[in-house]
Amino acid sequence: MDMIVSKFRIGLVIISFVIFSQNLYPQSLNELYDNLKINFDGNGKFEVGGPFAGIELHNSQPLLQRISFFYPTANSIDLSTDYWLRDTSFIASMLLQIDDEFELFDHNKFNVEVTPFNIKFINKNELRRIEISYRFAKHKPAMLMQIEIINLSDSEKYFNLTTHLEASLRTSHTFTLKDKAYTRFYRKGFSIIAEHEDYETQNVRLFSINAGEDPEAYGLTGNLNYVTSNKMEYLKRLRLNNPGDEKDYYGRPAFTYRYDKTLKPDGKMIIKQIIGSSKEGETEELIEYLIDNYEKEIEDYENYVLTKSGKEQIIKTGDDVIDHSVQWARAILETNVHYLDGDFVPMPCPAEYNFYFTHDVLLTNLAVINFDTERVKSDLQFIMKHADNEHTIPHAYYWKDSSYVTEYAGADNWNHFWFLINCASYLRHTNDIEFLSKLYPFIERSLTLVMQNKKEDDLIWAYQPDWWDIGSKFGPRAYMTLLAAKSIRDYIYISSVLNKNLNRLNEWETLSLNMKNSLETRLWNSDNNYLMNYYEKGVPDPHYYTGSLLSAHFGVLSAEKKQKLIETASNVLLDPEIGIYNVYPMDFNELQEYLELLANEAGEPFYYANGGVWPHGSAWYALGLISNSKKKEALDFVKKTMTVKGIMNGPNGQPAMYEYRIAKKDDPAVYGVVDKPQFLWAGGWYLYVLYHLFILNENDWNISLDPFFTDKIKNLEIIFNYFGLKMKINAIDDAEDFSSLKIANEIYPTCVLPAIKPSSSNIELVKSGLPILKSTEAVLTKIDYTEEKKSLTFSLSAFPGHNNRTVISSLLMPNKILIDEKELKDYKVSEKNNYYLITFEFIHPEKETRVEIKF
Repeated sequence: MDMIVSKFRIGLVIISFVIFSQNLYPQSLNELYDNLKINFDGNGKFEVGGPFAGIELHNSQPLLQRISFFYPTANSIDLSTDYWLRDTSFIASMLLQIDDEFELFDHNKFNVEVTPFNIKFINKNELRRIEISYRFAKHKPAMLMQIEIINLSDSEKYFNLTTHLEASLRTSHTFTLKDKAYTRFYRKGFSIIAEHEDYETQNVRLFSINAGEDPEAYGLTGNLNYVTSNKMEYLKRLRLNNPGDEKDYYGRPAFTYRYDKTLKPDGKMIIKQIIGSSKEGETEELIEYLIDNYEKEIEDYENYVLTKSGKEQIIKTGDDVIDHSVQWARAILETNVHYLDGDFVPMPCPAEYNFYFTHDVLLTNLAVINFDTERVKSDLQFIMKHADNEHTIPHAYYWKDSSYVTEYAGADNWNHFWFLINCASYLRHTNDIEFLSKLYPFIERSLTLVMQNKKEDDLIWAYQPDWWDIGSKFGPRAYMTLLAAKSIRDYIYISSVLNKNLNRLNEWETLSLNMKNSLETRLWNSDNNYLMNYYEKGVPDPHYYTGSLLSAHFGVLSAEKKQKLIETASNVLLDPEIGIYNVYPMDFNELQEYLELLANEAGEPFYYANGGVWPHGSAWYALGLISNSKKKEALDFVKKTMTVKGIMNGPNGQPAMYEYRIAKKDDPAVYGVVDKPQFLWAGGWYLYVLYHLFILNENDWNISLDPFFTDKIKNLEIIFNYFGLKMKINAIDDAEDFSSLKIANEIYPTCVLPAIKPSSSNIELVKSGLPILKSTEAVLTKIDYTEEKKSLTFSLSAFPGHNNRTVISSLLMPNKILIDEKELKDYKVSEKNNYYLITFEFIHPEKETRVEIKF
């Protein structure tokens, strides 16, 4: 590249990109764990887990209320009969006897030490200290329950502990109770094996192994009335077997053990039970492996998550609240990957929702693409693998009764839009044209399907309200239409890069603009200052839905309307203590018959879909603030309502990145209570917001950099994928004022990343004083500035007929703008912060267009 910079001296280096390597992070894993873990003494519900198993516990109590097994297929131990009251049904009990005193732990509240991948419950009194912890294996389908009891008295005491775990199963999806199994004692590890001879469970074998204190007795029998029984009396009277007798039993299965030990003051007993699942024919070999290797399995898993979440620090701001939640969110993304039919795929939770949902993966991967392109590619490959012969992508995939079932995304399914948006983002971050060519038939199929519900008004009609998957009234929807307008633009970008269907892209671009116009003319309500909907033709829907907020982030509203939209959300949907209501007013409990809702599935007012607070709604509000140049307000909102410590400091707070939060302000007992505290896309949306808050500005055609600092955040370290390479961004204060990229000693006067593969040398953002390309609606393939000619020239790739809006920032006034050597007369110049902003629009005469600005 030919460049002369005699007048404009290269100044202060503001940001550098360095190819990422592991040795950038010398911090030990122990330190990472200490930074991640949270000590909590309040009342909370918890889910933690690993690739093969996950658990659910409520009310800060250490006794299990659900175990989800993912191998060989999804089964769970869960005795609840009412989803909303599942915190009242335990699957396990522990009875402790100290001399002649008995203590049942079913209703004891413990202090908690928790991360997304393990949990420890701690409680003590004058006689004893007890710690109950749960940890998970990396490569084998098993978890560890460890119980440590210490004698705190000043005299020798007799300790006797009985543990009981029901081993009946609920099947995946249909939740059918399977309470008959052949249960037997296996001498190695004092193990118990429950063999479920039932194809609906895939003939799974559950097992329990002792790896600590040896039990003095064991039992195989479950209790038909376990949930409602007097557990203290039941466990006291339970007749158990001597480990010398290898008993078996057919009926309701359970794993029961009794341990006893006389402890001197400060003496301890440590019980370790390895609980897991296996296929028929592999159980005994697996038990023997785990007896020798369970500690390494746990260490491998925890080190893996800590390395991903802590060593690979993808965003570091120096703000402890923000940075801790970055690590927590990354850990959630790693721990919510589970086994499914031979693959390991993201699922919503550690224990609840043990199915694969395409929607959850696609929403999460909007953030993941910034730091893990291989994971995104793998997830897109899984979607292709489970599409039908016509390339229709799946909505869900799970085991049901006797086979794996695929639900395909129909014409009114929002997965098609998010799939298109994901594919385009993957291409922008990787330039992986070969893989996008394989995706292209699926992209075309998705676009074809959703266009079936585009009506003459250029709006997308749908049955469900907003982003919901419940309800049934067919009418025009703002959420679906704005996603369609965005997805069409992404389809145009993908097609242009792949040189596919170029002769039809003008038609698609016109349609996207028409949809944008229809949103503003048909669904924008000037009285509400909000994008509203219709239940059905001619019947207005008076509800404010969160889905409309995405119109600001995706640029389908005018600047004036998107400002009013976010102001309205602030006045109508915002609860400043916990976040954005899912909908207002909260009256869907009164609309069940009209909207064909089943059994109050939307929830009571301020619960669940009926006005609860969901993380993506809060994320969309924050992104709307960012799009309105209110980054400081967005940062304050995110810290208070989306970070782990912000959520903890709120009403009924606890460590969580949740599915939803109860918003019933007039009931202090439930206001702010979270459900599903470790939710996949909550972590994803948090990270997505941070990338757009602190560094990224991504349009349909390219990615540009827009760093943000505050009085307290003066340094940024950010991991970022571009052209498939993982690079580290170091940014120092005053970086908003950079004016060029420096790549391998060459200067590129742009904050739009050019479509070139970075070398291993640093990429820096510098103050050069040169005119700079701020934004453009095309792929930037080349750019340089020649001082001798005072000329900024750049090449843009799109398609013939594409309408492009471009912005230049310069210390100099422009004299002439040339588009492929033809002068452009119509452009605007404004002043901002001592710079001229030069804005112009033009039609691409060819796919490759050359722009020259003379100063």
